[in-house]
Amino acid sequence: MSVHYKELSDRAFSYHNSGEYDKAKELYLQLLAINPDDPNILNLLGMLYLSLKDTENGIKYISKAFLLKQSSYIATNLAKAYILNKDYNNALKFFNMALSYGESYDLYYSLGYTYKKLGRIDEAINYYKKAIAVNPNHYNSLFNLSIAYSDKNDMDNAIFYAELCKQIKDNDDIYAMLSEYYQKKNLMDLSIEFIKKAISFNDKNYLYFYNLGVLYIKKRNYVLNTTLYNILSFFDLMDKKLVFLILIELLSNLYKLESEALNSYKNSVKINVHHTNSYINIANILRLHNKIHNCINILNLLLKVNPNCNTVYGMLAVCYMDICDYENAHINYNKAIDVSGKDITFLKGKAAALRYSGKYEEAKKIYLEIKKDYPNDISSKISLGMCYLCEKNFKKGYELYRYRSTETSFQKQFKKKIWNKRISLENKNILLYTDCGFGDSIMFSRYINYLSQIAQSITLQTDEELIKLFKENFKDINIIKKGQESGKYDVVMPLMDIQYALDMDFTSIPYSNGYLKAQNNNILKSDKQKIGLYWKGSDKVIKNRSIPFEIISKLTDINKYDYYSFQIDAEADNIINLNKYINDMYDSANLLSEMDLLITIDSSVAHLAGALGIKTWLLLPYVSEWRWFNDNKTTPWYDSIRIFKQDKLNDWDSVIEKVKAELEIL
Repeated sequence: MSVHYKELSDRAFSYHNSGEYDKAKELYLQLLAINPDDPNILNLLGMLYLSLKDTENGIKYISKAFLLKQSSYIATNLAKAYILNKDYNNALKFFNMALSYGESYDLYYSLGYTYKKLGRIDEAINYYKKAIAVNPNHYNSLFNLSIAYSDKNDMDNAIFYAELCKQIKDNDDIYAMLSEYYQKKNLMDLSIEFIKKAISFNDKNYLYFYNLGVLYIKKRNYVLNTTLYNILSFFDLMDKKLVFLILIELLSNLYKLESEALNSYKNSVKINVHHTNSYINIANILRLHNKIHNCINILNLLLKVNPNCNTVYGMLAVCYMDICDYENAHINYNKAIDVSGKDITFLKGKAAALRYSGKYEEAKKIYLEIKKDYPNDISSKISLGMCYLCEKNFKKGYELYRYRSTETSFQKQFKKKIWNKRISLENKNILLYTDCGFGDSIMFSRYINYLSQIAQSITLQTDEELIKLFKENFKDINIIKKGQESGKYDVVMPLMDIQYALDMDFTSIPYSNGYLKAQNNNILKSDKQKIGLYWKGSDKVIKNRSIPFEIISKLTDINKYDYYSFQIDAEADNIINLNKYINDMYDSANLLSEMDLLITIDSSVAHLAGALGIKTWLLLPYVSEWRWFNDNKTTPWYDSIRIFKQDKLNDWDSVIEKVKAELEIL
């Protein structure tokens, strides 16, 4: 090697080390013009290209170097080049070549890393352990070995190796990782303790505060919508101080129960005002506490600075659905779809908003579109079926509505013997199963006697609250509690499917004059007529059916009646609470038989009264569930029921005024 060549080499290497890559590259190319087969210069030029993120040229020159000089060093560099190019199979090949020249903990670690990238976790663990055997204090091997065990959901080993890391390097990363592991083990107190330790090392990391907020919520068993944890695009908030002051004001009256979570999210926002998820989770806490309007305020605030966030539009739409503002829900689902395209979640939300607005044709159009694009989506088929059923299209509707039993515990439990149209029910031992609410079970029990006429035997597996009622009324069938051993049976079907199985459509609904009996025990002594009241159902099931107590309580202004609450645990002035008398639906039936009139929302109590033939005034929202067919005066299901229905969305006041006027002249 000439003196001139060595001087050029040394100068190029010096430029390379000092980060002056253009000068180094120029000299490397001059050297290769003199000696194109110098493996050391080829290798160095390849490494320089890798520093410039030019993996193509990096691999090109290091490969030439390796052909000329096969060494562990060059093979390792070539493997690392393939790692940068995400070509893990070739990386694996050259790391193994490098290993053939002699073992080192660094090579074992690199092989572990590569196997991890290939998803071959067991092999990754094997090589990380080999690295540790050579160098027990190799921090990166211990750290990644811990993560690999976590990926296998072996949290005990994950924690063991994380603790070894902690002995080598006590830092916030390790404590954050341990916090995550204990969260996976559902040990929330320990998880909170470790994330607080991470914060004590580094109180500038907003994600630690964010995670602490999540932990406080999970500790209290709140079920959060997982879509809220999607990683969103960060954006700059225009007036950071104003935004934070508004947040404080919105949150000032929240329940103390969530103060730790809220403080953690607020600290996260203080450190990084870009962290969208913290704002969204603050909004979600507001929603969980039914502070829907405050939640809407904070989401609209986010949209002012990031008008293209589909998650915020989607959450806004859900909030408007919560308060039965279907027009604004529809608007926001549309905006979410405009931003994200045909996202199935937003499409189903939009269709639901249209359905609850009474716009069935528009809703059906979307459900049919979903059915075409997402043929395996069950919930949209069920919703489309309900649209048809509401229009009294029995065949089309029920064929889709029957999908409600798909992918459920019912399906898993009875998979091999579930009835379908190809199976005859004649002379079969049939197991009926109530897969629905109490009201639906009562409503469709009218078909049991028809099934009894063709079946060999019937066993009804139902909810404990319904057992005594059904035993008193269906004495020829075996009635057992859900989960109880059912004995031998040939076929199983949901109770609600009997009508479909027997081809009895809506033109031939039997026993509309009543089909259940109860005992009038004359418990309630009064000289006045007795009126039963029921005004609030579960918002988790149907959000628009309940009536605020301050509105329905106006009925009690008419003092010529005694009013009785069938609302369990409801305390109200001027209304006699029946809670102490009611243990199950049979007790409710007996008390209903003492009523002169029941005034109720869509509920199991309404179906029970109708099945007993009790005079009932049913109060329905503008768009009710499919069972009431959008009828607005009477129903073919029950002769004793008279319908009072909203003339416009969310208007209960006018409904109660009509009922009150009728009560005056009753």
